[in-house]
Parts: sequence; C-alpha cells; structure tokens
Amino acid sequence: AKMGNKTFLSLIDPASLSLLMPVLVRGLRERDSMSKKWSAQIFGSTSMLVQDVDDVRPYLKSVVPLLQACLTDPVQEVVREGAKAFGILEQVMPEYSRKYGQPWLFGRLRSGEVSEQLGASLALAEVMLKMDKTRAAEFLPEIELGGRDERLSIRRGYLELMDAMPNAMKMDFVPFIAKLFPVMLMGITGDKDKDEDAGLKAATSLVMRFGDLCPDLLYRAFQAVYMATLHSCSPEEENRHQIIRDRTTMLLGKVIDKVLEHKRFGQDLLNTDECSTRETREALLVLIFMMRWDLDASVKRYANGTWKTAGGAPKVQKAMMPSIEKLLSQMRVGDFGIGAQKMSARIYEELVKAGEIEAPAGEEPPAAQHFSLPSVEHAANPEIVRIAAGEIFEDELGEAGAFQRAISGSHSATETTGDLLGSHPKFSQQAPEVRAHCQ
Repeated sequence: AKMGNKTFLSLIDPASLSLLMPVLVRGLRERDSMSKKWSAQIFGSTSMLVQDVDDVRPYLKSVVPLLQACLTDPVQEVVREGAKAFGILEQVMPEYSRKYGQPWLFGRLRSGEVSEQLGASLALAEVMLKMDKTRAAEFLPEIELGGRDERLSIRRGYLELMDAMPNAMKMDFVPFIAKLFPVMLMGITGDKDKDEDAGLKAATSLVMRFGDLCPDLLYRAFQAVYMATLHSCSPEEENRHQIIRDRTTMLLGKVIDKVLEHKRFGQDLLNTDECSTRETREALLVLIFMMRWDLDASVKRYANGTWKTAGGAPKVQKAMMPSIEKLLSQMRVGDFGIGAQKMSARIYEELVKAGEIEAPAGEEPPAAQHFSLPSVEHAANPEIVRIAAGEIFEDELGEAGAFQRAISGSHSATETTGDLLGSHPKFSQQAPEVRAHCQ
C-alpha cells in the first residue's frame, strides 16, 4: 500500500525493475486482498513507465499467471485491478496480448466456470478499450456469434462480455450497439435471479447507460427482436419467445422512461424535444402501441403501463396515426414475418371497428415467411477467428515454452526468484554454486 501511494518521477530502468518485480510477485501471491490489488495496480503502472517495454518481458512468465488468478478472486477490487492489468498489457505490448493474452481470455470465456467467465469478460472489456478501434471492430462478428451459440455455457460467457464492455468502453461502445443489443435481448432466459440471466443483465445495463443517449439505435433492435419472437415453431420455442417479448417490452418501457427524464412540465413523449428526434420518439411510441395487442397478458400489462406513462391519450394516438398505419401496412404485407402479419390483422380489425382507420384495400396478401435476425459470418481475418476460439499462438510466441511451467501449476517463492534471476545473462555466467545459492 505504501508503494501504491508513491508517485514515480522518472522512467524505470532495468536495475530498478529487477528490484521491484520480485516484490510485486510476492504481493500477488499473498492471501491479503489489498496486497494483490496494489500489486496488480503497480504492475500496470510499471509496465507503462519502463524505459523499454522489452525489459518487462522476462518477468511475464511469473506475473501473468498470478494476474490470471486475480480474475477469479472473491474480492471484486482484486478482479478489477487484474482486469485492468490485461488492458495495459494490450496497450504497451499488443503483440504479446494478441498471441497469448487474448486467446487465453477468450478460452476462459468459452470453457471456464462462471467465476472465470466473469473475470475474463472484465479483462477482455479492458483489452477492447485499449485496443485499436479498427481492430476491435474486427472482433464484432465473433462476439455476436458467441452470444448466439447453441451451448448455454458459451452463450453466457459472451453475454457477460457484452455486459462488461459498455461499462469499460462507455461511448466507444456505441458502434457495437446495433449488432450486439439484439443478441443480448435474444439471450434472455427468464431466470428469476437477474444475475443468472446474463442476457437480461447485459440488456438492462445497456439501456440504463444509453437509453437517452442513442434511443434510435436501441429502437431498431427492439423492433427486430419483438417481430422475430411473434412466431414460434414449437411449444418450447413459444415459451422462450414469450419470455423474450415480455422482458423486451419491459426494457422498452425503461428506454421511454429515460427519454421522459428530459421532459418539461406538461410535455409527453412526442413533445420531449430535448432528447433525440421526434421521429425516433414517435417510433418508440408506435412500437409500444403495437405491443398493447400482444396475446400475452404480461406483455400487454407492460405496454399499457408505458403507453399511459408516455402520455398516450386519444389526441396523441390521433397525431401518430400515420406512423401507426405505415408500420401496420409493413406488417400486413409480411415485411416482419408471419407472426407480425397475423398481429396486424387483429389490430386492423379493432381499429376499423373503433372507426380509427379505414380497412386496407385490395386482397389479403399471401402468408409471409418466418422473420428472424440476419445471419452472421465469421470474421474475415482468420487470426481474429483463432483468437476468439481461444487458440494460443504458441508456435509464434518466442517465450511460449517458458509459459508452460507457469500455466501448469503454482511455484514456490524460490522458483520464482530463480526464474527472474535466470533471465539475466550476467547471472547465468556465475559459478554453479553461486547460482544454486541464489535460487
């Protein structure tokens, strides 16, 4: 802790590094959580302050396994600092991160226990934050595919990553919303414990952060997911789709609540001109209007509550009727699939009966096909595919052999000291009895 409160006034030379690193290694091995937290934090600061980043490489084989262990520590502060250390490694040593760090983290995300997935997701979020934005975008198809995986364990890991990324990347995550938010919504399982439902947790976190910042991006995902879950091919799928529609309607209500935080006295959603555009606000309200005709009672309840909160009076409904008719027409001709087509018939029947609109002219359109989200292909760069699959580039990583012992098990303090000293050429030139004594 005393060292953590110090300010480095100059760059760290190799001699100072050789004195500092054994202390950090010992701190990372301590049971005390504060020692591990400070050691991980100081390692990150040290990596950015060395005169030559290559001076850090000999110590990685001892430090990195300990940082990996930090990611599963029961103390959240230790996990957070360990995750930040992986982000700093991406910043100062991107080649090492690409060949070893990122594949290991993706491997834990795909095949680790829940605690390992949580730690790996936080670390990968920090890595994405420090990564070149163009390269980070190349991972988007692989993350999207992982969130759609048929295996629940893999899907959960990637949904945890989607939960962590917005919190780490903040506004840098905006370009990812259009692709990943639908995956979060489709990943909702309906578990009573919110922490167990990774899809709902990720989607809720995203809505609370970006609900009033970019509702236009969120709206497109809400519309696509809702329309895709109106039709099911089996009772099991119907039950899952009902849960997704229910939570989607609830989250759409939260987005509208976020927008309404900007309203002035006497305003409704359509007139809250200090947040987003009227076109976006009207689109949100039109979708809520459609959801009021859902066959599920819970979805109706959420939609009716939001409609009332947003100021859905007859006057407002009349003002937005052109937009309602436009979406109804798209649903009727099958643009959003067979489920939306059947729903439009019910809505038309009720609105025509109430005298709100006129019945559509012409013959009934042919039955539509099932509507689903667009398919996703793997990234064009095969290296990105390998990294996301958790394949470590051992044949390309010069120090890969040295890492095997560090990965396979733990070491005593004497082994660690020997590793650190043995990496220096001058030490290896000493007499055997001197080397044995020091080790």
